[in-house]
Amino acid sequence: MLTIEQNMRKKLKTYFFIIGAIILLVSCSDDDSNTEICPPELGNLDTAISEQIDFRARWTIYEYFENGAISITASVMDENCLLRAIMTITATPNLERQDFEITTAEFIREPTNISFNQVDEDASLGSWSIDEAEPNWVQFEEITEISVKGTFQATLVIQENGNDFHTLPDTLRFDNVSFEAVPGELLNGAD
Repeated sequence: MLTIEQNMRKKLKTYFFIIGAIILLVSCSDDDSNTEICPPELGNLDTAISEQIDFRARWTIYEYFENGAISITASVMDENCLLRAIMTITATPNLERQDFEITTAEFIREPTNISFNQVDEDASLGSWSIDEAEPNWVQFEEITEISVKGTFQATLVIQENGNDFHTLPDTLRFDNVSFEAVPGELLNGAD
């Protein structure tokens, strides 16, 4: 027979176990909580990069560099809001067609360039840069304070296999892709 003290301990253990299980179930439930931690979609860049693979950016944003260049960054996120691919176009902010050039800079901040990286959270799976034998260009159609619209064409070839786990083809083709980028400050919640 249990004493009153042992009976209370048993009830308390059961009570804490039930409360813990409820907390665990509530915290692990599928309630689309990733929408709270992942900001809404911004801008637009949606295209096929091969017959089987679509590149649909969650965020397409722009910013100006200190040298006057404009940078368009398109980020592909998975359903858990983890970064999976990023494309960056850097160019002079004018309405003339600009051909992409190969750069040796570690960070692409000089006009006119394009880069593409496949990532797994923070690990690089591969980097692609332009194929000089193909036509590679960007043309802005509209540049305002609230958006940058344009079109680009690029053939990119694999430059670096981060760990040979990339799932994209060695050659990526973007043919007359339209985009609309919004100010990068919107990603941080600024007006």
